[in-house]
Amino acid sequence: DVNDCRPRFESPVYNVTIAENTVPEYLLKIHAVDNDIGSNAELIYTLENDYDKLFRLDKQTGILTLNQALDYELHKLYQLNVQVHDNGVNPLGNTCIIYVYVLDQNDHAPSIQMKFNPIFEHNQDGNMAYVKESFDINLPLAFVTVFDQDSEDRGKAQLTVEPHRLFYHELIRPNYYAIKAHQNFDRESVSSYQIELHARDFGQPSLRRSMTFELNITDINDQIPQFHTNYTFDLIENNRIPTIIGQIHAYDNDQGLNGQI
Repeated sequence: DVNDCRPRFESPVYNVTIAENTVPEYLLKIHAVDNDIGSNAELIYTLENDYDKLFRLDKQTGILTLNQALDYELHKLYQLNVQVHDNGVNPLGNTCIIYVYVLDQNDHAPSIQMKFNPIFEHNQDGNMAYVKESFDINLPLAFVTVFDQDSEDRGKAQLTVEPHRLFYHELIRPNYYAIKAHQNFDRESVSSYQIELHARDFGQPSLRRSMTFELNITDINDQIPQFHTNYTFDLIENNRIPTIIGQIHAYDNDQGLNGQI
């Protein structure tokens, strides 16, 4: 025999699908034939792409296996170029393509990014703001972005705000919300609020993420000083002047200078 027959694959293109995060895994077996005999018909398979860390192709059997987990969010499709050549003195070869399609899994919890309305002072960590009790509740307290890297329903996220009887979210555009208050603030009744944000996706099983921020309500001078009671004093005539005839007490529920009488 002379090496005059070129190896040929059963198919020029192979397709295989694999769920992300799966490893190790048998993917498929490719097969080529060579009509020569002896060493001229012995075939060797090799990967042309630099994917040795991800995939392994057995040189003798043509079996393709997965070495490490794939990430749908990084690559949805891999094109593997495979070469086959015989073991003749003057080897002949051929090529085929393997397309590896990566299927998305619900492996990313939604992310929550919150920024306060820039009119507020806030701490360095960005999780506590100072809000005047006279704040116009028609304006946003904060802006929230919710994002999920997964695809389809797995990448859709729902936002909830607690306590929902006091605060709510308003959709500005997809995945972007304004956090607002249902009612006016009264520092003398409640001086601070812990607000919880919860995001969950619609994958199976659903993944969730939460965060908390704080609002400290600052005082305005909205409280009128009050006396503890009405006062009546009896005074004997011809007392020395000056003389103390009694003491009165008043209070103011405001804070700081606003509460000093």
